[in-house]
Order: sequence, then C-alpha cells, then structure tokens
Amino acid sequence: MNIHNNYPQNNRVNFTAMKKSQFSGIDFSVVEKFKAPIEKFNTMEDFENWAGGQYKELVSKDFGGRDDIVANQRYRMKKEWNYFLSDGGKYSPAERLLILNGITKGLDPKNNNYMPAYNETILNKTMNGLFENLSEDKKYKYDFGKIYTNNLKDFYAKDISENYTGWTIIPSRTNDRENFDSNVKKLQSISGSHWCTKSTHAKPYLTMGDFHIYFEKGDPKIALRFDEDVAVEFQGVSNNDRLVPEYFNVLEKYVEENDISLADKAKREFDLSKENRDLVKDIEEKIGDAVKTKDYAKILNYINIETKKDKNGKLILSHYKIPKGFDFKNIGIDENDVLKSVSRIEGDADFTRSKIDGFGSVEYIGGRANFAGLTLENLGGIKEIGGDADLNYTKLNSLGKLVKVGKNLNLDFASIKDLYPLKSVGGKISDNCAEVPIAQLKSIQQNIY
Repeated sequence: MNIHNNYPQNNRVNFTAMKKSQFSGIDFSVVEKFKAPIEKFNTMEDFENWAGGQYKELVSKDFGGRDDIVANQRYRMKKEWNYFLSDGGKYSPAERLLILNGITKGLDPKNNNYMPAYNETILNKTMNGLFENLSEDKKYKYDFGKIYTNNLKDFYAKDISENYTGWTIIPSRTNDRENFDSNVKKLQSISGSHWCTKSTHAKPYLTMGDFHIYFEKGDPKIALRFDEDVAVEFQGVSNNDRLVPEYFNVLEKYVEENDISLADKAKREFDLSKENRDLVKDIEEKIGDAVKTKDYAKILNYINIETKKDKNGKLILSHYKIPKGFDFKNIGIDENDVLKSVSRIEGDADFTRSKIDGFGSVEYIGGRANFAGLTLENLGGIKEIGGDADLNYTKLNSLGKLVKVGKNLNLDFASIKDLYPLKSVGGKISDNCAEVPIAQLKSIQQNIY
C-alpha cells in the first residue's frame, strides 16, 4: 500500500478500512463534524495522523480581522492556544482539532469578533462536560465555542445570569486593588464579542477607571468607560459610539439618574445619539407608512434624494449620500435592499457612510463616486463612473464590471487584487502606496483618452 501524508493514497475502500462503529466519544464526534475519510483509515493511528494534519492546517490559518487590532489579537491568542494544547501530549490530535475549531468558529476576516482567552480550568470543565454528554449520546449536538465562553462567564461573573437585565459595575484598580486581576478576567469574559475589552484593552481600561455594562437578558448591550470619575466613552453592540434609539434611552436615563459627567468626546457622541433618536421619531411620524411598506422612493425623498423610475421600474437617483446622523438600520431598512431598487445615480455618489455588502442593481454613476475605505468583494454591476472615482484605502478583490472612469482615479493606499475589466480613465491615476497589479495598471494608463 502506498502511504502519503499519513493515509493510504488509493481511493478505493479496502477490506481493513475502519468503520464508524469503531469510534466513540470525542473521536466519533470529530469523525462526524469533519467528515473524516475513515475509508482510508486502517488503524486508529491513521485517524490520529489525519486529525493532527487537520489541526496543523487550522493553526496555520490566518483568521485576519476587519481591524488590525483584532487581527493582531487573533494571531497572538492562536499562538497561545496552540502552545498549551500542544504541551505535553495532554490532548489527543482529535481533541486539539475539536477545541481549536470550536473557539475559532465565529472568526471571519470581515468581522471583529475576538478569540476567547485560554483558561485551563474552564477548558477542563468544558471538555469533561462534553465527554459526559457524548458518553450518554454519541450524537449529542453542541457548540464548543459557545459552551466554553459561557463557562468563562459563569466562572468570573456568577452574578450575571442569562435572565439578568440591568447595569453591572466592574471596579477599577484604584477602587478594588485586591481583586484587580480577577476583575480584568471578569471584564474580558462578559464583554461583547466586538469590544476590545474582550481581550486587549480590559487591563489598561480598568487601570484608568471603572467600567459599567448594561445587560439585557444576560447579553451585554452598552459599555460605559470611565477615567477616574468622568465617563470618556460609550459603546453599543457593534462597537461604535452611536447607540440605536432603544439603548440610547437606557443610557440617557442612567446618566441622568446617576449624575454622570461626560468628557467632551463622549458628550459629542451622546448628543449625536440623541439627535439620531429624535430623527427616528420624526421619521416614524412623517413617513412611518413608507417604512412599513418599504417605499424606498419616499424614504429617499425624505433624506433629500430625488427619484424617478426607468422603463423597468427601477429607481434613478439625483445623487446618493447618507446624511449625518441618519442610519437605514435604525428604521428597520436594509440599505442593500434600497440599492437593489436603483439602476442609475445621475450625480455624485458618496458611499463612505454606507453599511453595505454590495451595490445592488446600480450600473451607472454620473458624477463623482466616493468608495474610500470600503472593504467589499467588488464594485458589483457598476459599469461606468462619469466623474472622479475615489478608491483610496479600499480593499477589493476586483472592480466588478467597471469599464470606464470619466475623470481621475484615486487608488492611494488601496488594496485591489484585480483591476480588470477597467479599460479607460479620462484623467490622472494616483496610486501612492497602493497594492494593485502593476501590469494591469499600466494597461489602463495606456488607454487614457
């Protein structure tokens, strides 16, 4: 038999191949979850070699992260997990694979979820519980990462049950020096998955001041960070300073009832969130019916974008820009769906405040198109841009169907893997510090007219 990469090379099932009935517990679970090619295994050693190979592939994977701070945290935490999981042969290859897969399951280059911290006590508890459940039912369904993070939370924050709704205060080092280390672990375990206090910033923030968190049925919804006695920052679930109206009302009441002083930056964001809350209320009063029926023309008219229809019933817009303080999400509208109803934008189009996965049915932009800072797969079905095209600081796999830019093309600091099918640019091309295919870029410049 030819052996390569620790398993038989031939694809035929042989008479000595292992069967699922020979596996139990965590080994059986790994066979099921990872669709292990057991027809290629003659012994348990073959299975362990395969699981070890799968684990090595997972360890070598770059999980990235939308922001650099998250990508760095994932990289460091993955090394730490690998160090402990590989130490002394405590865990079998199958167990290592199951554990690392479970804690990295929700990590994606497009999100900012932090990798949970390693805790030997909690890992042992999670593995022991899993072993017992799989012993009783070999097909027991579970989410390892969720069980582990919940066990972490229970260990450090027994006072926060899954039904708890209200505020919790984690004291600073000044206010509780004796329990500082455990309070850091507590903050990490109960923070929202997108918050930097889930990992890197818990310790420095608690060194500066207390940390207040609002929970709704056990889930963290609002974070209020202090520097001594002044609140310097607040965050929502999505880790931005702007709160949706529902939770801003909670924060506003808490700040007023406790006479909390806000630093200048926090005060500005507080006022903007208040304006946003009032704007949503105004929308409900003035175009509530349009929101319910998803009358996008009327909604766009409300934010001063004129509309008309083409022969196919798609919308043609005068321009496109999300006004300051406005957010489609806050009124229950998906901006992606709005753009699916649009075929053309006759004037300028500014997408820098947009929260989109793509450009819907848009094929033409007549004026300047500003895509600066966007991270997307491509520019979708947009074929022509009449004015300047600002792609600085963007991260794209390709330009989609874009063929022509009428004026200048700004690629400064952009990262674009494929510039085709772009053929012509009517003005200058700026590519300072850009990561783009040079040969394609030169080809485009040769076609300037």
